Amino acid sequence: IITTSNMKITTQTLTINGMGCSNCTKSIETAVAGIVGVQSVAVSFEEKQAAVTFSGENAILQTIIQTITQLGFEVVATTEVN
Repeated sequence: IITTSNMKITTQTLTINGMGCSNCTKSIETAVAGIVGVQSVAVSFEEKQAAVTFSGENAILQTIIQTITQLGFEVVATTEVN
């Protein structure tokens, strides 16, 4: 049995290159929202960033980055939000 009380909740800001329009933000939001463990995602075309809140381990962050990369974008930086 896995309890969520022991899971760390993390919010990361990801800087993303390659977004050309607002449809790019929707593609990223839809794909990342479908990852198990992701609680919320908000992508800003203007700021070229995504704020992602997720529970669990750092492996989820790697899955998020891999998913964004597979869509044709480049994650150039990640920053943990306290």
